Amino acid sequence: MATETFLFTSESVNEGHPDKLCDQISDAVLDACLEQDPESKVACETCTKTNMVMVFGEITTKANVDYEKIVRDTCRNIGFVSDDVGLDADNCKVLVNIEQQSPDIAQGVHGHLTKRPEEIGAGDQGHMFGYATDETPEFMPLSHVLATKLGAKLTEVRKNGTCPWLRPDGKTQVTVEYYNDKGAMVPIRVHTVLISTQHDETVTNDEIAADLKEHVIKPVIPEKEILNIVKEAFDFRPGMISISLDLLRGGNGRFLKTAAYGHFGRDDADFTWEVVKPLKGGKLSTSA
Repeated sequence: MATETFLFTSESVNEGHPDKLCDQISDAVLDACLEQDPESKVACETCTKTNMVMVFGEITTKANVDYEKIVRDTCRNIGFVSDDVGLDADNCKVLVNIEQQSPDIAQGVHGHLTKRPEEIGAGDQGHMFGYATDETPEFMPLSHVLATKLGAKLTEVRKNGTCPWLRPDGKTQVTVEYYNDKGAMVPIRVHTVLISTQHDETVTNDEIAADLKEHVIKPVIPEKEILNIVKEAFDFRPGMISISLDLLRGGNGRFLKTAAYGHFGRDDADFTWEVVKPLKGGKLSTSA
């Protein structure tokens, strides 16, 4: 039986990363508008540089919003409270350039006043794609789940004082090795964990490495846990695979049905290899 392994990588940025800081400010503006006026139409952008934040865009709302206060509160809650970390929430420059939504866009998106819901247009357009996977309870790729959890843990230990040398900005990256058996992809092990974080200049590399391993990585990725889970749940010997997946049962045109439209991603009861098998500890799940 032909088998192979491959690597898949995901990354995540902390709430203090400039991109994520801007996202949070824009979303905080949206929250404030909707809280007072559920019919608000908000197209808000944010940009930031050293000790400066600018919010701009087109907003149509009846809400009375203090945009500058939202900017400063969001920065402060993240941890940007001094020049030492690149941004001082209370003293940074805040620029606000918000205008009413353009009439052409408004005509399409304010149709709830005269149109049925299914006739209302959108103020913008875009194409997105994605997929769900049974690797994890979150139905997301394991590498993504681990990267985001590491990022969240990094923020947690910064804010609760466990690692006081941490600063808000940071990024995590996780690479997972997968076993590919005719399209059935099973995570075997965490291949690489990378953490890049803003930190106090007085802390040493040895201190950083020790604290990150003990307080960030271990709570999220206990050593050998994933490999042990897979070994306990699956028997990859060819003979056992055919038994586990009930591959020796014929009749009812079972394998004839696989000849067209694919072997995988189908809900036919005869496709026993599609049955999700919970793994020990509830950490992740995959096809049996």
